[in-house]
Amino acid sequence: MLIRPGRTDYWEGVIHFCEPEEFAAIHRDDRIKACSTGYFKRPAVCLTEATQGNWSELQRVHGPFGYVFRKRQLIEIGGAPAIYMPYNLLEAQKVIGFSDKVKPFVNLLHLRSTDLSGPPRHDYLHEREWRVPHDIVFNNAEPFGVIVDWSQFSIATPNWEHVWSALMRFEELDGDGSPESVASTP
Repeated sequence: MLIRPGRTDYWEGVIHFCEPEEFAAIHRDDRIKACSTGYFKRPAVCLTEATQGNWSELQRVHGPFGYVFRKRQLIEIGGAPAIYMPYNLLEAQKVIGFSDKVKPFVNLLHLRSTDLSGPPRHDYLHEREWRVPHDIVFNNAEPFGVIVDWSQFSIATPNWEHVWSALMRFEELDGDGSPESVASTP
């Protein structure tokens, strides 16, 4: 079961949101490629454990399509939640050094500014980010399902055949915020 009864704030899914073109490329290559990210700019695949009712902002920022994995799959291949630390803790840790295995997960914690006259700072904590410190290869961790924004899909979508093929291969999850769409899934 992906949804925990009575817990709208938690589920067992972790999503890599992306644009339609990236979604098609991921399906074509059977992998999500790791990119430089985080405080140490180490390669990792970024994902979110945000629950369905909280997908809309993430989809606006990262893309309306997504690949959904189970947390246990990602843990088995080396994934874990990202670590957000304030600058003073990052500096304190630098004295003894960060393990290379931990570096892909570390981020500088930015707090939203209360000074409304300057540019807003984004803290990213609401993204409930997870990372995998290497490519996610589908024969090692196959997605449980996919999310497709039908308003952004047609046969005019570049590489639409790969989007359609992904829909045939994986279960489609609704993006309407209703947990019932995944509640009964084993």
